[in-house]
Amino acid sequence: MSIRVWWGHVTAMVTGTVAVLGRLLPTLLIVALVGWIGHQVLLRASILVAAQTWLAILLLAAALVIQLGSIVVMLRIIGQHLGVERIIPWQAADESPPRVTDVIAQTLLPFLGIYAAFGAVTETANKVIGFTMVRDGRETAFLTGMNPTSLERILLVAGIIASVYVVRRGLDLAYGRTGWRPIGLAAAFAEAFFLLVILIGGSRLIFWASSRIHVLQVWAWIEYAWHGLVAAFAQLAIDLPAAVDAVARFVATVVWPMLVIAMAQPVLWLAVAALIHGSKVLSLAELWQRGQPLPPRPDLVLRAYLAGGPATKDADDQPAGRGRRALLELQELFFGDIDDKYLPTLQSLRLLLKAGIPFLGAYVLVYNVVRLAQLWLEFGIEKLIGGHRIEFWVTWDPLLDLAAVPLEIVRVTLLAVAFERCLTMFRERGVAATATSAAKPDPAPVGGES
Repeated sequence: MSIRVWWGHVTAMVTGTVAVLGRLLPTLLIVALVGWIGHQVLLRASILVAAQTWLAILLLAAALVIQLGSIVVMLRIIGQHLGVERIIPWQAADESPPRVTDVIAQTLLPFLGIYAAFGAVTETANKVIGFTMVRDGRETAFLTGMNPTSLERILLVAGIIASVYVVRRGLDLAYGRTGWRPIGLAAAFAEAFFLLVILIGGSRLIFWASSRIHVLQVWAWIEYAWHGLVAAFAQLAIDLPAAVDAVARFVATVVWPMLVIAMAQPVLWLAVAALIHGSKVLSLAELWQRGQPLPPRPDLVLRAYLAGGPATKDADDQPAGRGRRALLELQELFFGDIDDKYLPTLQSLRLLLKAGIPFLGAYVLVYNVVRLAQLWLEFGIEKLIGGHRIEFWVTWDPLLDLAAVPLEIVRVTLLAVAFERCLTMFRERGVAATATSAAKPDPAPVGGES
């Protein structure tokens, strides 16, 4: 039975992806090309100004925002075609789906997190460094300004991070009150710059610390303890360095690719795709997933679920209530990101993990087939072109990225189709639970009628 269910998910995702591409491919291709052009222009601009560290990082952040924006727009187009946003039948006529700028702000953190965890941010930074070295014929100063080689430089990086955070929160609050889209875009760029500085600065700090630990006394203590362990295991005829090396190779070549790249990465991308449709769809799906019958007015339950409880305006008018309100506003100013960006990501991931092994297994399989096709296409193009000097690859690198655009469209389409399939599955559970509840007879009154 599980094999049949699993295969049903596989065929549904494959046929659904093909059907969507058959209807929307021209539109999706235009959106993807616009995103590719914007990303490449900003990436090349960051290479030109690589000597100016902070300006180069700002342009890289803008390039990533443009790339994410194209993915968000494609997912929204596919979601509208599949009818995902019409899943809320009681939505008021004047309500509209979440704005693109809202979605970009909410998905930017997990998007950059995935890119950083799987090496894409480091790869992009190394590309800027490599291309600049080819152009100038010497090592570039890019990222050296973020090396924590002195207290002044550490304070400078920390001051920039704090300043950008304050600016970003101010833009978020201003956008929330005005809804003016240029402010939302500025907030997205500030968010991307803030996260990139955190990611790149953190990696430079780790690299600097690892290069300096050898001169510290603590490293001599570690080496002394290690040699003692090696000698102790040698008495048992165990080659400890060889054993540790074997375990490290096994983790790097088997565990990491299998568990993280092949399994965790697809699920994380699906969680990001689920955020595109907003918290209402996610919360409704969570109610469906529990298999509980929905009340006659689920919109009221959903609003209370999203708000966290009824409003208490009268309590806020009291002196203690005014103090509590001021405290909450201060908390929102500095920690509003937890509710706005972090918690929806966790909610989305938790929801998808409850979809069941057959669905997740089918989705991971299809996703990895598409991902392998992308890697084989890249490998095939490089083999077809043959060996060249690095100047050749610097010149033609954008066109190599362009060749990957069609399969990237397939990947994004699969994300939307898989989430729609997941949402439909949860809805069937909720409808079945509601029907079962309605079919149950009312309990007989106690004591009879008088």
